[in-house]
Amino acid sequence: MLCCCVDEKPAEFVELQTDSAFPEGKGGSKEAKEDGDTFEVSLERKPGTYFGVDLSSAGKACIVTSVTSDGLVAEWNNSGVAPRCQVQKYDRLLAVNGQTSEKSKEVLDMLKHTHDQMVLTFQRARINEVKLQRDGKSLGIHLKDGPHFLLVLGVEDGVVKDYNKSVPHPFQVVSSDRIIAVDGFEGSGAALMDKVRGSDRELSLKVLAWRGSV
Repeated sequence: MLCCCVDEKPAEFVELQTDSAFPEGKGGSKEAKEDGDTFEVSLERKPGTYFGVDLSSAGKACIVTSVTSDGLVAEWNNSGVAPRCQVQKYDRLLAVNGQTSEKSKEVLDMLKHTHDQMVLTFQRARINEVKLQRDGKSLGIHLKDGPHFLLVLGVEDGVVKDYNKSVPHPFQVVSSDRIIAVDGFEGSGAALMDKVRGSDRELSLKVLAWRGSV
């Protein structure tokens, strides 16, 4: 048996195309600061400039879903900073000018309402390949289908909890992780959910994870 939102716990998904804000002109950027899997991006947002990234907010994580070829973020990426400090798909926006929140929508709101000089803190995603042996057992995982992923709401007794006990914390499946592929299939959240429900023996998941933060 699969636990999929059996508690009817709501989850809000917010998609933001920030390239629509201040749709013309150029801004400035500064030197990057890096700390482990997090890094800082300094931008100057003026009237007539735009970020040039799409963001998805769900649970605790506000995630970059795409970076356009122009805009402030593209200028940053092309300014000579190291690749590990360039903003890319699946990076998590952790903080705006040092301010953060456990609610990803609040982080998104901070970004939308911040102008002039700003420092954005991002965290690179870990992509975990999770192999599960179901053998007819309950997965014990609560999922919510998003636009192109499954959001992990929680884990209880079952196959996933047993798997978590067998691997270090960075590789575990926990709340706010996102499943982006099931048995090699990528698609809408609804289609991914069908794939999970239809598996009764082996299950292979590609999971986005962000550890050591809010």
